[in-house]
Amino acid sequence: MRAPPYGPGDVIDRLSVLTLKIYHKGERYEREFAVLTRNAKGIVEGPDRLDALALAAINGELWGHEDQIRRFREQLKTEDRMDPDPRDVARIAIEIQELNDRRQELVTRLNGDRS
Repeated sequence: MRAPPYGPGDVIDRLSVLTLKIYHKGERYEREFAVLTRNAKGIVEGPDRLDALALAAINGELWGHEDQIRRFREQLKTEDRMDPDPRDVARIAIEIQELNDRRQELVTRLNGDRS
């Protein structure tokens, strides 16, 4: 089976997620990061650099929002009522959807026309 042809946006997205995992969870992701980094030299140039930075920023925001949702979930397991208000949970969930939409737009743009 052949590996799927990943585009620059896919690689940049994965690198930014791996960076967050290494920062928050430790070294177990460093090998994959090193392999991708070695194979991705020069993958982003010129104006695409801003899109790559925006993609990394979005992934950071998503990480923070998902941490908030995890905390809410833990509260539900240990407490009778939810604090903060369920509307806050819904707001964060909607923001996660919107961020994922923006993330996909950036990945697609960085991949360019791959047809």
